[in-house]
Amino acid sequence: MKPMQLRTVLLAITALGLLVWGAAVTIPNTFTNGDIISASQMNANFAAVKAAVDANESAVATLKKGPTVHYTEDGPGGITVDGTANLCQTTAYTAGANERAIVSTQVSLTATTTQSFSGTPFYSADGGTTFTYINGWFSLATIPANGWTSVSTTAAMDLTQGSSYVFAVTPQASGGSFSATSSRCHVTVQIVPRDSAQTLSILSGQKGDQ
Repeated sequence: MKPMQLRTVLLAITALGLLVWGAAVTIPNTFTNGDIISASQMNANFAAVKAAVDANESAVATLKKGPTVHYTEDGPGGITVDGTANLCQTTAYTAGANERAIVSTQVSLTATTTQSFSGTPFYSADGGTTFTYINGWFSLATIPANGWTSVSTTAAMDLTQGSSYVFAVTPQASGGSFSATSSRCHVTVQIVPRDSAQTLSILSGQKGDQ
């Protein structure tokens, strides 16, 4: 290949490389002045750049997804706080590739006697039949007799592509169980790429009564 042709090809590769701002590119063949370059080597280099560009375009398309909001509201009245009431269930979300769920919950309760409770985030992968605890930070809150108290929790979990998830918050008594005369709750799930803080989707469920 002539020097001028070589410079033109190398400039083309450089220009393509600048487009691949979000993906790592490994060029299989490097050249110096005077090298004899084969078509297969050049094709391999262009193929490597194309693969990185395609991957980057896919990632950008994922980041540009608009937020999807699922909202529910209800008045459940009194509940038994024993770790079995899965409140504010979101609508089902089917996970894409390399996604993570950031789950934020809030639950407020009132009771006729002083009680302590936590609001724990749970998820279901079978349409809401069974729920599993999501590891995360949570704290106890104490309800004064005939008063209201709220507790908030945030947890994160990696999702499996193609699986469907329902999220909820489950109030749990600090010991045994008690009857709450009224309850309110809120669940927000942000779906983000595992390697990015960019929010893709927000799933929200809310219910409560005065």
